[in-house]
Amino acid sequence: MTKEIEKLKKQKSKAEETLKDVTKRLQKAQEKQALDFAKKLSKRGIYDEDSFEQYLQKVRDETLEEFLETDDTGTTENHP
Repeated sequence: MTKEIEKLKKQKSKAEETLKDVTKRLQKAQEKQALDFAKKLSKRGIYDEDSFEQYLQKVRDETLEEFLETDDTGTTENHP
C-alpha cells in the first residue's frame, strides 16, 4: 500500500512539473506569436507600442487564467 502511495506521489510530482513546463512553453509561444503580429502591424505602419503592450498583457493574463482554472488532473473546468 505504501509503495503504491509513493508511486502515485511521484507521478503527481512529475505531472505537476510537466504542467509547469508546458505552461511556460505555451506562454513563450504566445509571446512569440504576439511579437510576430506586432512585426506585421509595424510593416503596415499601424504599430502602436501601447496597444501592443496591452495585447501582450492580455495574452499573459489569459494564459495565467487558464493555468489557474486547470485542476490537478490537467483538465480545464468550465466556469460560469
